[in-house]
Amino acid sequence: MGLPETYEKTKPSIVAFTKKYSFFTEKELTPQNLSFDPIIGTGFVIDKNGIIATNDHIAERLIKSEPNPLSRNGECHFNAMLFNITDKGLLPIHLEIIEVFQPKRYPTKMHCAPDKPDIAFVKVKAKDLPALELDTSTLKAGIEVATAGFPMGTNALVATGKLGQISPTLQRGIISAVLPYQQTLPHAYTINVMVQGGASGSSVFLPESGKVIGVLYSSLNDYNQLSGEGVLKDIELTKEGKAVESMQIKIKAKYAVPTNISYVIPSRDISGFFSELNSGDDFTLPSDTKTLDELIASKDQEEMLPGQLPGTIWKIDLES
Repeated sequence: MGLPETYEKTKPSIVAFTKKYSFFTEKELTPQNLSFDPIIGTGFVIDKNGIIATNDHIAERLIKSEPNPLSRNGECHFNAMLFNITDKGLLPIHLEIIEVFQPKRYPTKMHCAPDKPDIAFVKVKAKDLPALELDTSTLKAGIEVATAGFPMGTNALVATGKLGQISPTLQRGIISAVLPYQQTLPHAYTINVMVQGGASGSSVFLPESGKVIGVLYSSLNDYNQLSGEGVLKDIELTKEGKAVESMQIKIKAKYAVPTNISYVIPSRDISGFFSELNSGDDFTLPSDTKTLDELIASKDQEEMLPGQLPGTIWKIDLES
């Protein structure tokens, strides 16, 4: 298969983690804010019985308590969203997050690896999901790869001023390096794909087969320095009856510049941690769990078309 065919096969397994509730003041009720649920990260289905792989730093946000008047005690404030394409448009499927699993450390010490892996698993209340296959072989630099997720979160979807994109963003590159060096147990790969926040948790897969070789978790930034002078207040100050010139300030600041060096945790680690966690009963789903087809059939058939509102964002004027 070529990449277009592989991507069509892979895309139904890509998950966007979105906020359940969004709060806007009257001034913030813009078409951009209202057009799509805020996306905080990406994930992908690795087991048909409701298991999604993502990053640990995404999991931290999923379990973080965010007070709001609409949620119930113990309720996760985020959804896992799948995208189902129909002949009328796109039907977003919001999956309830039941539990989050965060591996604490590598089973054995990895050469040059961080102490804590940036891997996590999210259990959702759904079964018969389209799971991706993991490729746990050791790869070499120069192999072509692709990745798809939600770089810049919702901002990329509403870049035209309204909802203009309702899909992940596909990118292609190569494995640039095996970390720390070419060996049978690398702790990471680098790929030459520029990514931004929101793409964390994306699957990195082989273009010809769609098999996942790892999960995207970070990127390398360069830094530039901004400097200049400006007027702090354009008024005259008086001191002891004498006029004083307007206050001048000097500005010096560093800002991050994305590069095309991004980091990927190999699928061997994803598979190892998943097997370790799956040895118990933690991944058992509730008895009333529906299949994906049942969720689609039971959902109100109000497909979301480009430029329309999905009707899933709460709009509250906090100033009233």
